[in-house]
Parts: sequence; structure tokens; C-alpha cells
Amino acid sequence: GNLGEKGRSGLQGVAGLPGPIGETGPTGPRGYSGPEGPRGSPGLPGNTELSEEEFERVKNELISSSLQPLLQKIEDLENTLQLYKKCNKTTLGITSPAQSCKEIFAVDPTCVAGYYLISQNGDDPVLMYCKNHLCGLTGPWRRVAHINMSEEGAQCPPGLQESSDPSGYYLISQNGDDPVLMYCKNHLCGLTGPWRRVAHINMSEEGAQCPPGLQESSDPSGNIRACGRTVDNKCSSVHFPTGSSSYSQICGIVRGYAK
Repeated sequence: GNLGEKGRSGLQGVAGLPGPIGETGPTGPRGYSGPEGPRGSPGLPGNTELSEEEFERVKNELISSSLQPLLQKIEDLENTLQLYKKCNKTTLGITSPAQSCKEIFAVDPTCVAGYYLISQNGDDPVLMYCKNHLCGLTGPWRRVAHINMSEEGAQCPPGLQESSDPSGYYLISQNGDDPVLMYCKNHLCGLTGPWRRVAHINMSEEGAQCPPGLQESSDPSGNIRACGRTVDNKCSSVHFPTGSSSYSQICGIVRGYAK
């Protein structure tokens, strides 16, 4: 026969027990920073009062860091001044005034470099700069001229033209040794230095000689002089010391002749 009508739904059953907690998911991307909050009010002032022990400690630290070096400089200056005065006293056997720089340092080699009143050939005394050690040699030395173009108002002497090229000879002291004359140049071989000359041989100059290890040769006319090897079919080398100077590059110019 035919199906009957669908019956009514039954009552809902009781809910089942909760299942286990699932695993934590991955962390999401960081959100944007929020606006900066208002600045807080200033805190209460700290205790700035020093005890007697702290005050003594701070005072001693200030003396050690500031005053002590200054006192040492003053002491060194006083010692130099006393030595300078001593070198000008006639009690050392120096005539008043001295007749030469040599007379000053002959009596006391420890005299400091500086200006002294010198009277030459009985003329009126004039101030001259005397120095006992210079260019690695013991003098005494007397300054004949002093040109320092870095000083304000300095001018080149007649016959010389001012130049921005700093190339030239300089008195250089290495590792505290006595200063020696060295030729320095800022640009060489298309590179910016500074460069220091280690050797210079120009046989076209009068009186120039070949260094030990090389022998001189010339063309039949004698117009061209050059330095060559001492033996045939072998090399002759010459060592030019650089002293204690360190270097990273070598640049040189050599003019050669075929024989």
C-alpha cells in the first residue's frame, strides 16, 4: 500500500562530553605599534649631598686628572727656564755675551736650543738661534734662515716663488731619533702619497757618483754618464735601506742606455 505521513521529530538528545583541546596554531604576524604614550612627570631629585669621604675622593680625582699634568708642565717649563738662564751666566766661563753658539755648548752640552745673545767680532750682540743637535749630527748649529710658510704673514725670500706644491726637504724624526733631512712628495707615479725619497742618483749632475755595487760608464764623448753592472752577463744589485720606515708601494724612474 502507500507510505504514510512522516512522523514528528523526536526530542533532542543530551549533549556529548567536550572533546580534547586541539594543538596551538602558528603565531600570527606582529601588529602595528600603537601611538606613543604621554611623557611621565619628572621624578623626585636624588640625594646630591656628598659625605666628607666622597668629597675628598672627588677632589683628589680632579687634582689627579686636571691639575697634575698642568703642574708637571709648569715644572718642566721652570726646569727649561733655569737651564736656559744657566747657559747665559758668566759663572760657567762664558763671556758676556757669548762670542758664538760653539762657546755656549762647549761649556755645557746640556744647554737647551733657543735664542742667545751672540756678539761676533766685538759687534753689538744680536739674538741668534743655537742648537746642539740637528740632522743626526752634533753641532753646535746656528740658524741662518727660518722660513715657515704655514705661519701667518710668512713670505718667500727674494728669488723664490710661493707654490702650493709641498714637495721638498723636511726635517723628520723617526722613533724619537735626531731629525734628518728627507725629500717628501705628495704625488708620484699617478698616485697620491705621501712618498719619501729613498735614493736619488743623477749622473748628469756634477760630482755625482755611482753607489757601491755599480760602476760608472760613459759614451766616447763623455757627455753621457751612467751606472751599470760590474760583471758581464750577470745582474748587479744595490740595496737602499729605508730604516725603520714601513711602506706599501715602491715607485721609481730609471733612464737606461744600450751599450
